Amino acid sequence: MDKFKTIAEKHEAPFLVTHHVRKAEAEDVMDTFSGTYGLTAPADCLMVYKRTGGNTELHIAGRDVEETAYALEFTKENESLKLLGELKNIQSSKAKQSVYDALKDSGGELSVSEIVDSTDMQNICIRKAVSKLAKEGKITRVKRGIYKI
Repeated sequence: MDKFKTIAEKHEAPFLVTHHVRKAEAEDVMDTFSGTYGLTAPADCLMVYKRTGGNTELHIAGRDVEETAYALEFTKENESLKLLGELKNIQSSKAKQSVYDALKDSGGELSVSEIVDSTDMQNICIRKAVSKLAKEGKITRVKRGIYKI
């Protein structure tokens, strides 16, 4: 990796090196690179593409780059990835995203019934999503059956 770095700096040309990550999970996704830290040390920017369940994420960190993560979606029509936005603003399922969007759009508090009415999803799916979002701390329970962001 040091040789790539030397060539890149000498010729002011970027390199994109692809490498696999380990199978073991880590609290910090940047710790999942396989091999020693010598592999990642010369890099100015690191990107980790991660698929978990039906979700696809792109994590970016570096010297002159603000550490962030993005949610991606695979589109079958043109077999490409579509950027959905920052991961912190995108929920992990369609139901959770629907709940989050309904609460965000309302600008206030909504009952579970109001959330169900504002989506095209089944009541049970929305109720489970509300429960999960509340447990994750992404929405707040104001009182029984009433939630806000």
